Amino acid sequence: MVERDRFDKQFGAGWRTAYRYAWEGDVPVEAVCDKLVSSLTKALRENGGIPDLSEMSRIVNRAGELGLISAFGALDDIVEQAGGHRHTAIAAEVAKSLIVQRTDTSDVSGPFTEAACAALVEHYFFARARQPLLDGRKFASHEAVGGWQSRVEEVLHPQITKVAAALRKHPDGGKIKAPPRLAKKESTRDLLEENILGPQPSDRAMAGRSR
Repeated sequence: MVERDRFDKQFGAGWRTAYRYAWEGDVPVEAVCDKLVSSLTKALRENGGIPDLSEMSRIVNRAGELGLISAFGALDDIVEQAGGHRHTAIAAEVAKSLIVQRTDTSDVSGPFTEAACAALVEHYFFARARQPLLDGRKFASHEAVGGWQSRVEEVLHPQITKVAAALRKHPDGGKIKAPPRLAKKESTRDLLEENILGPQPSDRAMAGRSR
């Protein structure tokens, strides 16, 4: 427990519970996904969604017309105009990746928004969880933790699709709610633990840097 506590304070409350589930290893992957998607929607609500999402989608769709250098420059300008907002910056990197990979002229607004939401989960959770789970010997290798992440992402994907659809309607994130749970309702013990732990100092510091 001490070893786990050494790392899990870097997560916000919902993300921290997902990490605890991964650490304990006896919780269904659906329960992990429920925590991740509820934490994602909370992050979107509290941080203004993804500012300039629609404009970034437009640039991705017009990349062939604009050219690679102009499209990348336009995305960089958006991030600067948004004051370096964390979510905008992450989405801009996703947009650049999609532009490089595009092979046709179909509308990619939906896939772009889904990929941006998945990138936020990577930023807030997986990028912070992988190494501590390895250091704590919860997984034997990078391949093992990568396999676990792939399984979680597979189950999570339909939920991400629903969140992305809501985000396209409400880019400021204010009205976004988590989709129905995949797992049965969590126990009273889980709810009490999350409420008792409350936000950690690192959570407040992270929130202050989100814009």
